[in-house]
Amino acid sequence: MSTETPPAGSSENTSSKSASSGYVIALIIAVGLAVAIVLAAMGVIQRHFWRLETRVNAVSTNVPEIDARELLAEVKFLKEQLDSGINNFNSLIDWTQFVGIAVAVVAGVAAVVGLRDSRKDREELQERLKEARKDRAELQEHLKEADKKLEIINETIYEVARLRKASSAAQIGQRQLALDNLREAVRLFDVALNYSPDDETLIYLWADAWLRLKGKEGAYEAFKRLKNLHTEDVEHPSASALFAYSARLQGDQAEDDDAGDKAATFYKIAEDAYRSVKRTNRYLLDSFGESVFGGLAGLYRRQAKSDPKKRKMALDMYEECRKITPSSSYILNNLALLQYCEDPKAARETFVRCHALAEKKRGDIQNDYWAIFDSVTARIALNYEAATLMEDLKDAIALVRSRAQDDEPIKKFLSGLEELQCEPVLPALKDVIEFVRKQLDAMP
Repeated sequence: MSTETPPAGSSENTSSKSASSGYVIALIIAVGLAVAIVLAAMGVIQRHFWRLETRVNAVSTNVPEIDARELLAEVKFLKEQLDSGINNFNSLIDWTQFVGIAVAVVAGVAAVVGLRDSRKDREELQERLKEARKDRAELQEHLKEADKKLEIINETIYEVARLRKASSAAQIGQRQLALDNLREAVRLFDVALNYSPDDETLIYLWADAWLRLKGKEGAYEAFKRLKNLHTEDVEHPSASALFAYSARLQGDQAEDDDAGDKAATFYKIAEDAYRSVKRTNRYLLDSFGESVFGGLAGLYRRQAKSDPKKRKMALDMYEECRKITPSSSYILNNLALLQYCEDPKAARETFVRCHALAEKKRGDIQNDYWAIFDSVTARIALNYEAATLMEDLKDAIALVRSRAQDDEPIKKFLSGLEELQCEPVLPALKDVIEFVRKQLDAMP
């Protein structure tokens, strides 16, 4: 509780009241003295009357020693004393009355002044109370503002801590993704997304690792998350390209399940999304450093099995991707597979280049099973014997099973080999296909 200093008017009012009390006490003392004087005078008069009475009695008994004139003088003296006492008493009464009136007047004035001062003090006190209430209200507002600011600070601290945790998990996840450790990359991106669920970059990184790990089986989950990032103005082109790829994988799955209408729907979504990206980002690369439009070329290549017109579109798209990434064994391998049955000579030239680039990539990047698959495919097309390929093939299959969620990469490799089944028959093709199928059948 706070202690307030009494206003100046309060001390003056207190002084007035003290003065009034002093006057009353003085009046009481004066009246007391007057009464005492009167009593004393009455005592003197009474004693004189007693002596007079004695002398009168003596005269009445003819006592010669007492002179009658002397008695008269005594009586006159007593009368004068009595008159003087009465006058003094009246004067005293008049004086006390005056003093009383004066005291009353002073007391009245003091009371009026005190009342006026009291009202003034009350008004001042009320004003001060109003000001105190106003100050209290302002203080409460300041406290509310302080609470809001404190809440903002706490939220900011929490946000910074949350973003720091998300950033740490994302950075480690990116490193694991670069090392092709897909399971750990996905786990770390999930952790990061728990702290920052709306971060576009994190969603893209997660979807990239997820699709590489899960393939067609995980395409639907990636498609749902990436859908919000794919806009008409292609604000996030990498995410839009990955959205297109997830739609294409769902189309592949639907086609595998003989759901032709569903496959056509997803292929249309994928093609539209790829074309939207291509209009403004024709040189866009994916996380492998490959042209993202290799996915569109693959879509056309798959559709070419039932629509011959799509073959030409696939060839053109692979050639366009080749110009964007001329050192890519991935693009050359798929282009050569598409060429092989229609133009074996062109395919052979492409496979020669593909083999050289795949071997170089194997030297630059350890444990890249896609580079091994590209090299094995090229060597089969270039008439290498099966025995020279088996060790590399076993290594590639072991790498897939140590890193991928399932055997989807092996199935893709087998699908490419099956496209080489035309004249002339390749010596190692039958043995390699049989070996790969046995490996898939032996999958636990």
